[in-house]
Amino acid sequence: MENNTENTESKDNNSTLLIELLKSINVNALVETITNFFDKKADREARSQIEREKIGETLEVEKLKAQNEFNKLNLQFTTRKFWKEVIILIIIMGSVLLLSYYDKIDNCTLGTLFGSIIGYTIGNFNSNNFRG
Repeated sequence: MENNTENTESKDNNSTLLIELLKSINVNALVETITNFFDKKADREARSQIEREKIGETLEVEKLKAQNEFNKLNLQFTTRKFWKEVIILIIIMGSVLLLSYYDKIDNCTLGTLFGSIIGYTIGNFNSNNFRG
């Protein structure tokens, strides 16, 4: 019986201590602290999401600028390539005509050379490498 009484008194002391502890805790402050923590966490996540979006937009803009610059340079290259090949073809055609005029090459060779030049011109300017 004595043992039972001691258990009851110890339970009462424990419950009294627990009640005093709970009374001393400011529940409103605790809830407010927890709420502020989660709000700050949500704000940080929102800010980091916005920063990631800004970085993504910046990268996309830079990618478009680089692509435009590349296209501009590619157009300049193909234009120069075109004019270089036109000039070379004119020089070759002029040389063949001059050699034919001064009878340095005969008619069979002239036809073969013109056929080769025309074939080269058609094949070169219709190729997939040239996009003007």
